[in-house]
Amino acid sequence: VQSLGLALGKPVMAFVKAPWVIVLAGDEGVKFSARNQLAGTVESLSKGAVNSEVAIKLTGGTLVYAVVTNEAVLELGLKPGVPASALIKAGFGGIWGRTRGWRSWQ
Repeated sequence: VQSLGLALGKPVMAFVKAPWVIVLAGDEGVKFSARNQLAGTVESLSKGAVNSEVAIKLTGGTLVYAVVTNEAVLELGLKPGVPASALIKAGFGGIWGRTRGWRSWQ
């Protein structure tokens, strides 16, 4: 924490690979062990041959991207405007703090 210059009120960045983001469609009161549960709405979908990139817009405007199968997009009913949450396990990312530049920790 100290080597990253982390402190209350100071800016940080978190990086998570899109394939590690789990998408939850709607809000049905389901409980998960993932503590990072970021609620928003589907902003856009970019369909590929097998997988789709899903952009979830959070309340503050931040976009979180996930990669899910095209089949999952259909099963979850994902489309722009649909409520969705990004679930991220704590060990699936890194935090960057600003000291004399951005320093990483994973």
